[in-house]
Amino acid sequence: MIRSALRRKIIAALAVVAGLALWAPQAVAQDKCELTMTTQSQWVIRHDPFGDNQLFSPFEIQFSNAGRTPCVGRLEVTSVGNKRELESRTSAQTVPYNLRDESNRNDLTPGTSDNLVGRNTQIRAGSTATGRIAFTVIPPADITAGRYTQTVTIQFRMPNGEIHAATDVTLVFEVAPSLIIGLAGEFTRVNGTPTLNLGDLTQNGVVPLNAKVYVRASSGYQVTVTSDNRGQLLHEQPGWGIPYGLRLGGAEINLGNPHIMTSREARARVDDYPLRIDVRDIGGKPAGRYRDTLRFTVTAI
Repeated sequence: MIRSALRRKIIAALAVVAGLALWAPQAVAQDKCELTMTTQSQWVIRHDPFGDNQLFSPFEIQFSNAGRTPCVGRLEVTSVGNKRELESRTSAQTVPYNLRDESNRNDLTPGTSDNLVGRNTQIRAGSTATGRIAFTVIPPADITAGRYTQTVTIQFRMPNGEIHAATDVTLVFEVAPSLIIGLAGEFTRVNGTPTLNLGDLTQNGVVPLNAKVYVRASSGYQVTVTSDNRGQLLHEQPGWGIPYGLRLGGAEINLGNPHIMTSREARARVDDYPLRIDVRDIGGKPAGRYRDTLRFTVTAI
């Protein structure tokens, strides 16, 4: 009986010890920092090379600490090979960028965050917080329209070097196709329409002009030139006309039919096309006003 009772006591004691052993790891786990980070899957900057100058945007990161101790550390950003340029599938151009933690001014651009010295970020136990990273791009002046990207990993590193949370983000720089055509130089507007005054025509030949058609483009384009009167300056009274020729830049334009000029350069630029009018066969024509309307239409290719 004594042995039996002693055995029961020993078994009971072992059971209690086993219970403590089972519960101890759970208590320790609850005392740790348990951090998660969430943000948008893509950080996008949209840019019109001939409109806005949008090259910077801040983005938020949400922190949540489900543990019982504060999470203390700094953000860092890495990329494959620590590349720090956005790349495009359709262009050989690349776009440098930088990332900065707005809470402590640390430079987070991949390859530069080995010696982070700004103050630590602290997320209290059982609480949430918001961080902000500034995303800035430095595109070349002749940037081609397209989508430039790179995927990076944002990490929260503790002072002991341990990574407590990480999330992937795709950095995106979208350059919008931009296409503008206009007239520059010496001209007037009549009822809103740019008008070139050729002056008094007394002889055949080139009429001096100080005007040009310009195209602002971030991709290839076509300019279609049409003449309402098919290359004729028509008199106010029907039946009379003066034929003329047009040069646009260095190209002779056939005004008898719609004429197409093509530029295939895939980069942002401003192209100028000086205008030249060559008047022909004015002999025997009555005095008065002669006119034609030229139309220039630009489309992307």
